[in-house]
Amino acid sequence: MKFETAIQDLDPASLSKRLAEIFAYWESKRGDHFAPAWEEFHLDELDPQSVPLSVVVDVIADPLDFVYRFHGTARARVEGRDWTGHSVRDLRPPELGEKVYRELSIVVEQRVPVHFVNKGITDQGEDLQYEFLRLPLSSDKRTVDKIYSMGFNDQSLSVLRRQFGTETANYPSGLSKKKT
Repeated sequence: MKFETAIQDLDPASLSKRLAEIFAYWESKRGDHFAPAWEEFHLDELDPQSVPLSVVVDVIADPLDFVYRFHGTARARVEGRDWTGHSVRDLRPPELGEKVYRELSIVVEQRVPVHFVNKGITDQGEDLQYEFLRLPLSSDKRTVDKIYSMGFNDQSLSVLRRQFGTETANYPSGLSKKKT
């Protein structure tokens, strides 16, 4: 897989409905801080269809790494594996792990939520485009120690299923629809 990643302005009006709702929830939990703590961000308060598509990583400071604390079941079905407890650098193909590592590093360095739009080509030569929202979490209100992420869109699912060999996986719909 080959990727080009662009950082988009974080305009809730340009996000899919589901990502806009998650961003609004994150905003409501952060208060006057740059990010809410993991203890304040409750997956069970999100739209139940969003949770299986979600991931949360623990930020390991030295050397910098990101280990999956939570890897949603729908993501595991599409990717063919539950990555909970594994570094993002273990992802396959390796280019995917490096792309995820770079995106998460930006969130840690800048201490801000980031909206990524990814364009790529799969190993089978198919075009792929999807968005990802990555939100910092901070237990001490100073450093990013966890990151919540959610992404994809309906059109990319069939392409990703072919890439990972998981064509029969069930996956919630509605990611590509804009707010109305």
